[in-house]
Amino acid sequence: AEMATENTVSAKELVDLLQNRTDTKEMMERAHARGLEGSSGAIAEDAKSKLIESMMTHLLHRGFLDRLSACGQDERLSFRALTSMLWPTVPDKDITACLKWARQFQAFRMLRELTKTKDSALTNADYDPNRDGVKLDVTRDDVEALFEVLDVNGDGTLTVDELTRSGVVSVEEASRLMELWDRDRNDELQKGEIMSIIWGMNQVVRRQLKGMFAANNRSFGA
Repeated sequence: AEMATENTVSAKELVDLLQNRTDTKEMMERAHARGLEGSSGAIAEDAKSKLIESMMTHLLHRGFLDRLSACGQDERLSFRALTSMLWPTVPDKDITACLKWARQFQAFRMLRELTKTKDSALTNADYDPNRDGVKLDVTRDDVEALFEVLDVNGDGTLTVDELTRSGVVSVEEASRLMELWDRDRNDELQKGEIMSIIWGMNQVVRRQLKGMFAANNRSFGA
């Protein structure tokens, strides 16, 4: 995440990271854990280890590292470019299918993340974002993925039917999201409404961190 800007990654920083096998393994384990947050079940420990080792074999392959090192000092790679560089012999149609699956996974994880919100000013007159807000681990690109995958008719909004079509959330969960965040009460969620959720929650976290730093500075006489 530190290397990424929306959906690109720094080639140089990735090369630096891959020089250290321990750091690479830790990155893969974090990515694996983050990916499971939005899934419906766990994966056996031996299967997890095999998956991580398999990916590390590809990432640490000398051919991939050489191709990565040949990139410009300030070059940033899209996910498609990185995937094509990782598996240069895979046909383009298969790369496209892989990217489509990854985008779907990103959208479904985003949807599960949204269900962490349990209250809002629309449902509770005493709602206090500082007290009741929760941190959502999402980005603007996650919102874009959500609409790309779930907005079936392309009208820029999400209905309960579109939210539940994938089976990731139930009708009850989707209806609750409408209750919490559909500001104009038209039974549709717009990008602006979802962005307001993320912005509001992240602002709460920033204020909390700012308060913590201020308190620490005072305690040290700064």
